[in-house]
Amino acid sequence: MKKEPLVEVPVKVKIISNGIFPARSTSGSEGYDLSAVLTEPIVLSTHSCVLCDTGVTLSLPYGYFCLVTSRSGLAYKHGVVVLNSPGLIDNDYTGEIKVLLFNHGSEAFTINHGDRIAQLIIMRSDPCILIPTDIIPESSNRGAAGFGSTGVALVEPINYQTADPADPADHNHTNHLCIAQPV
Repeated sequence: MKKEPLVEVPVKVKIISNGIFPARSTSGSEGYDLSAVLTEPIVLSTHSCVLCDTGVTLSLPYGYFCLVTSRSGLAYKHGVVVLNSPGLIDNDYTGEIKVLLFNHGSEAFTINHGDRIAQLIIMRSDPCILIPTDIIPESSNRGAAGFGSTGVALVEPINYQTADPADPADHNHTNHLCIAQPV
């Protein structure tokens, strides 16, 4: 499969307070690692949280935002996660990025200066317009059913190739969905 060239979007990054420049661990990584900036180690007790400095500030181009997410290894091995994951960094925020960590683990976890504590994912955002209305169509199979309404059992996948995007009653499609298909 031929790879299309990617468009590189410049994002200005300023390092303060002995911060470490965000970096991707591999060429295929989407997230840039954020590291803790500490004057001394922090012991994160079980079922407690701490707000960690990163020493990173950004100037995002218009139409972009960032998400701060947990690192899978910290979550799996130690139960340490970004508490408000994903944390949203709006386009107009230019202050220091801070990471709210929570320890779900059964043991205290020590954070040292320079430890990679979270990932920064930079994403594009198309502006939306919210339009007031008195009527929301409830013609989907799901309707207003919410938390847990689809269960945990495997369901038949939606065939997006046969969904009709021109039919407003056919809610089994989206113009912004990536579909993983076997090859």
